[in-house]
Amino acid sequence: MKTSFTLFSERNLLIALAFFFVLPIQAQNTNDVQESSILEVVSKVFEGINTHNGDLIRSVMAPSAILFSSSMLNEIPRANMSTAEQFAEGVSDPDQGFIERMFETEVRIREGIATVWTQYDFHINKRFSHCGVDTFSLIRSAEGWKIVSLIYTVENEGCPERPALED
Repeated sequence: MKTSFTLFSERNLLIALAFFFVLPIQAQNTNDVQESSILEVVSKVFEGINTHNGDLIRSVMAPSAILFSSSMLNEIPRANMSTAEQFAEGVSDPDQGFIERMFETEVRIREGIATVWTQYDFHINKRFSHCGVDTFSLIRSAEGWKIVSLIYTVENEGCPERPALED
């Protein structure tokens, strides 16, 4: 014969087990949705570059977003800064023929902030120019995820072999 204490404990154990298995699944689903939303925002930057659509880039960047590039010139480190507006204007010229592709992307999310770290290669008029790493910082606002900064390297040597551009 079971006592009421035993029944109560078994019921609590079943409830605890249900939470133990269900909550991580729900958290993972929420994280997957957030990661998908974040990657959609970052992908729009690449799409904007590849289609010369500055408005698309503006749509996913905070108006005050800043960009920094890091490169080497004659073995001397260089850092350049630009605004989101300057960046959007710079890629809008269809005569440039820019193509940027991302590879090996990592997303980290915590509450209302996220980072995306991705390797990339960059082509001008279908000719390889350089490779590097893009790091995007995003913040979640009432309008959704917005890019607040983009820091990237410009590397001319040691670039990994990547698939050829499609025609």
